[in-house]
Amino acid sequence: KSLNQIFGTNFNLLLSKNIDKMLETSEALLNREVVDRMKCLIEIEKDILVKLNDNSITQLKLKLVRDLNLIDLDNVTFYEVNQLVAATREINKVIDSEVTKISSIGTNGILPPFLVEKILNARNKLQKSLESAKSLYDKFSEFLASIDEVNEVLDILSKKEALRDLFGLIESNSQQIISTLSKDSCISVSDMGIDESFSPYVIYWLQSKGLNVRKVKSSICLS
Repeated sequence: KSLNQIFGTNFNLLLSKNIDKMLETSEALLNREVVDRMKCLIEIEKDILVKLNDNSITQLKLKLVRDLNLIDLDNVTFYEVNQLVAATREINKVIDSEVTKISSIGTNGILPPFLVEKILNARNKLQKSLESAKSLYDKFSEFLASIDEVNEVLDILSKKEALRDLFGLIESNSQQIISTLSKDSCISVSDMGIDESFSPYVIYWLQSKGLNVRKVKSSICLS
């Protein structure tokens, strides 16, 4: 990807193989606006890599963060520009891969309707925001702004089979769960035989039943 694809600005000549053209435009490397945009892009890219919760690419994320940390923009040369372009190309592949994962999540009866709706809303919102991006800089910014929704859908994807079992367990004990909440205002997730990491999904289920609840330490309580 050339710099104009990254920033939506015509910086193509900076990467030209024509030495004369490169010399004509080399002063752009001294332009603080260009350098500042590069620095902002690197921060966005590092934020994406740090915040993206996908254990299947942990080593790749660490490598890319190291690559970004090696780019010295205090004294910019064509070498640093090429480093940034190369790293950005790889990070764009990561983002495209994550979007593909989210787009390919099946909703054929394994998950309850309220969770399917949550997935579809997050997917549609992400796709719409990325489609409107005019440059990779904008695309990365939009992806970072949606990172919480992305992580939530990826978590659902990684736990899909376990979630099917979870909701089966909850449904079979629904009367007892709702009765305990009505009586005590709170219910311990562990007392339900459920790992605490699944608390958000228990909350989603209760909310789908019209109950206004929130997590309080290791319990779920009526708000």
